[in-house]
Amino acid sequence: MFYVRDNIAPPADFPTTRKRRLRQEAQQEKHAHRQNLAQLKIDYEAYCVAETKRFIREVMSPAEHQRIFDTHHRYNRGLFRHMTDEQLHELTDSTVRAEIQKAGHIQLLSLEEFSRKQSQHAA
Repeated sequence: MFYVRDNIAPPADFPTTRKRRLRQEAQQEKHAHRQNLAQLKIDYEAYCVAETKRFIREVMSPAEHQRIFDTHHRYNRGLFRHMTDEQLHELTDSTVRAEIQKAGHIQLLSLEEFSRKQSQHAA
């Protein structure tokens, strides 16, 4: 109370209720931003998988897909002998999609383009 009586300003780092509230709001905003970014990355990955599966189904010949699948399946079986057939199949599907994406056979939006497109749909 002597601060008020003697007209002395508290130190700049004095923890006021307002400063605490502002700090909490900043933390909440930062947390919300991280959550939104994480969700965007999950949605982007789902978009990439869906587009690659569509390409395999609608554009790629079944024989070409089977050739790539068999190559990866043999390789994965050699590396991961402990995996069940189901696990190996899932892994191989994933590596085939990754190869198709990496080879540039399919045009995917960048994460930034995807984000802009999502923002436009939300508006």
